[in-house]
Amino acid sequence: MQWTLVVGYTFLILAILPRISFFNLPSIPVRWLQAAFIIKVLAGIALGIIYSRYYTDRSTADTFKFFDDSQIIFNALKESPGDFFRMLSGYHANAPDLEKEYYVNMTAWNNKEMFFNDNRTIIRLNVLFQFISLGNYYVHVVLINLISFTGLICFYKAFAPYLENKLKLFFFFLFLFPSLLFWGSGMLKDSLLLFSVGLCILSFIRINKSFSYLNLTGILLGIIGLILNKFYIFLLLFPGLLAYFLSKKNSKNVFGIFLGTYVCFGTLLILAKYISPNFDFIAILEMKRNAFAEIAITGKAMHQIELPTEPFTLFSLVQQIPIAIFTVLLRPFLWEADSLPVFSAALENILLILSIALIFVFPSRQNKKNPLLILSIFFVLSLFVLIGLTTPILGAIVRYRIIAIPFILFVFIYFIDTSRLVRIFYNRLTRQSQ
Repeated sequence: MQWTLVVGYTFLILAILPRISFFNLPSIPVRWLQAAFIIKVLAGIALGIIYSRYYTDRSTADTFKFFDDSQIIFNALKESPGDFFRMLSGYHANAPDLEKEYYVNMTAWNNKEMFFNDNRTIIRLNVLFQFISLGNYYVHVVLINLISFTGLICFYKAFAPYLENKLKLFFFFLFLFPSLLFWGSGMLKDSLLLFSVGLCILSFIRINKSFSYLNLTGILLGIIGLILNKFYIFLLLFPGLLAYFLSKKNSKNVFGIFLGTYVCFGTLLILAKYISPNFDFIAILEMKRNAFAEIAITGKAMHQIELPTEPFTLFSLVQQIPIAIFTVLLRPFLWEADSLPVFSAALENILLILSIALIFVFPSRQNKKNPLLILSIFFVLSLFVLIGLTTPILGAIVRYRIIAIPFILFVFIYFIDTSRLVRIFYNRLTRQSQ
C-alpha cells in the first residue's frame, strides 16, 4: 500500500503537468519534463532511504523530524481541533498548554535560530500533506518534489530568454546537477527554498517588464516563503533585486549600481545594532559559527574544517572573505573524498573549475552588463561568504550552497560560447578519424 500511493500520486502529477500551461516549455519535449520529475522523485526517495539506514536517530535527521513533528500536530485534530488549528495557523501557537501537551514531544518545532531559519514552516507544510498522504512519508516526498520542481521551472523561465540556443543544455544541468538533484528533492527546507527563490526571481523579472497583479502576488509569496523559511536568503537576495530595479533605470553602470547597493546594504546591517542591540549582525554571525562548530564536535561530524575561533570584527570578516568563497566553491577536494557523496561533491567542484576555465578559453560575445547576470554573481558570492564564514562541515556546505547552483549554471552557460566549443571538438574528432 505504501508504494502504491507513491506510484499513484507520481503518475497523477505526470499526467497533469502537460495540461498546465506554466509547465509547457517550447524548447523542451514533454517527455523530458516528465523524466525530470521522475528522477527528482527517485532522488528524494533515495535520500529518505539513506537517512533511514545511516541516520537511525530520527530526532536528529532533518527529513524525518519534520515529518514526525507534523504527525503530532495532525493527530491533535481528532482529540482537540482547537489545538490543531492554533498550531497550524500560528494563532496563540506559543501558549504554555500547547508546550506541555505537544511541543515537549517534538524535536524540531522549538527552533531557537529564527534569524537564520525556521522549522515551523516546513512542519506545517507536512501537516497539510498529512490530509492526503495517509501518514506515508514517501508521499510527502512526491508532493514536496512538485513544489521544488515548480521552483526549478521558475528558474528556467527566468533565465531562458538570455540563453538562446543553450536551453536544452541549461535544462539538463538544472535538473541533473548532482547536489541540487539530491538535496533539492528531499523532504527538507531546501526544496521549499528552491520554490520561494525561483518564484521570486521569475515574478520580479516579469513585473519589471510589465506590471501585473499575478507577478506581484508571486513576488509577495516568494518573499513570505523566504522570511518564514530561511530569512538570511532574503537578506542576501533583497539588495540584488533592488539593484536590478535601479539598473533598469540607469543601464550605463550596472556593476557599479550592484556594488554600491550591496555595500550600502551591508553597512546598514552592521550599523543596525545601534538602532536595536538585539540585531548585532556581526555578533549573530559569530554565534552561528560557534554553534555550528559545537554541533560538529559533539555530533562527531565527518569532514570538519577549521574555522577561526577568535571573535569576529569588521576587519577580520573582510580578511576572511576570500577564504570563505574559496572554501565553498572548491571544497571538498578530490583527495578528501572517502565516500560516494563526498566523491560526487568533489567531482562537482572539478566541473565548476573546468567551467571557469572554459569561460576564458571560449568566451561568449553576449552582453556582460546584463542585470540578471550581475545579480546572479553578487547573490552567489554573498551566499558563499556567509556559508564559508559560519559552516565548519563540508557536507553542510555542499547542501547549503545548492540554492546558488541555478545562478551558477546560468552564469557559466551564459558566458561560455558553447557553439564554438562544440565546433572545435567536432573538427578535432573529424580530423582524428581521418
